Amino acid sequence: VNPPFQFIWSPTNPPIRQPVQFTDRTSFAPSSSARGWSWTFVPAGGGSGSSTAQNPVYTFNTEGIYQVTESVRDDVMPAGEFCTGPTQAVNIQKPIPVWKEIAPR
Repeated sequence: VNPPFQFIWSPTNPPIRQPVQFTDRTSFAPSSSARGWSWTFVPAGGGSGSSTAQNPVYTFNTEGIYQVTESVRDDVMPAGEFCTGPTQAVNIQKPIPVWKEIAPR
């Protein structure tokens, strides 16, 4: 694993109850194998979620700021050890209201 590494997500300003796509941007050595990922999703106020997918999709059910951390590993690292990247804050907001215009009668 070649630091530094950081992940991205889409949409960048996700609303609650909408799936968020997280994308791993780790640069591995070309000869590495046995790659692994560990993601944690921790909201301010308690609770948590996790994933071992390379590019997980995660849905946040409440608004607030979530701390998301990605850890990665490959065959060069000792068993059970991961490199942990910087934690990033993901701000989950209320969804934008859908307005429907009604013509006057």
